[in-house]
Amino acid sequence: MIQTIEFENALQERVQELNLKLKECNNLRESDILINKIDTLDSVLGRLSDLKYGGKAPAIEIAEANQNYKQANRLRKQIIKIQDLESEINAKINFHNISKWLS
Repeated sequence: MIQTIEFENALQERVQELNLKLKECNNLRESDILINKIDTLDSVLGRLSDLKYGGKAPAIEIAEANQNYKQANRLRKQIIKIQDLESEINAKINFHNISKWLS
């Protein structure tokens, strides 16, 4: 596991170096080459992450999506309660105004 972390850190450092070179680069062909290298290393880092975390990454994404859904659902229910309360208050105000007008 330590070797994997060291390898991952080395790849990340190399990506940073290539990004710096890319910022300084004025040659279109060299820029394309640097972009391809960066993309390749990013892909390797992504695959390494998949291997490192196994099936946990998709499970984490699903759990986060589920949590977001639950939170959104709670907020929808709260909004509906507020809207119902607002309608009730408006109805009472209208009733009160009509009662005043009739008396």
